[in-house]
Amino acid sequence: MELAVPKATKHQLRVLFVDDDESISGLLETELPRMGHSSTVCRSPREAIEAVEKNTFDAAIVDLKMPGGSGWDVIDFIRENSPETEYVISTGHGSMDDAIRAIRMGAYDFLPKPVTLFEISAVLQRIGEKKALENKNTALESRLQQVEGRS
Repeated sequence: MELAVPKATKHQLRVLFVDDDESISGLLETELPRMGHSSTVCRSPREAIEAVEKNTFDAAIVDLKMPGGSGWDVIDFIRENSPETEYVISTGHGSMDDAIRAIRMGAYDFLPKPVTLFEISAVLQRIGEKKALENKNTALESRLQQVEGRS
């Protein structure tokens, strides 16, 4: 993982990072806030599912292979209980089948490990831009309905 810190993003996101690797988790616990995001770092699928039950996230970056469960369990839970959360798969043990499954399940991206801070920053920037456009679209639709209601 690169140590150079990307500049802060203009879109602050609430990010869930799920990985049992202490070095990556510890680094992102520090660096995600420096990038301008609020973060929750979980080191097990169970801990991540509990976090999703209690909080709302804009983005989740999830490792697939962890002791005590699978990242797929976390993804399934997010899809069912927090469909507005964009999720990114990150794994060092991924196969082409995993990548295809992730895309079919609606993953925003698939990042093979080792992943750099710049790759994480870039994917979060793209998610932030998408969320900003969705919010703007919702606001415009609401204003359009108000105008149509007055007609």
